[in-house]
Amino acid sequence: MTAQLTRKDIVKVLKISLVKFDRMRQAGDGPPEWKMGRSVRFSAPAFNDWLDRQGRGIVVAKKKEQPVKRF
Repeated sequence: MTAQLTRKDIVKVLKISLVKFDRMRQAGDGPPEWKMGRSVRFSAPAFNDWLDRQGRGIVVAKKKEQPVKRF
């Protein structure tokens, strides 16, 4: 079974607000997702693939100058 990520996990990695991420999802620009009841989940491998396609595969944190943590 692959790791499951929540919306909060995703926004921590992307360094964006939850509201902005939800707007991306509603516009169809977010990573692949599935629902478990009322909860939304993301598979870690699918999220990493989506991140690579966005050109954010080598995102550098502004303060620490370190690559983004992958799941």
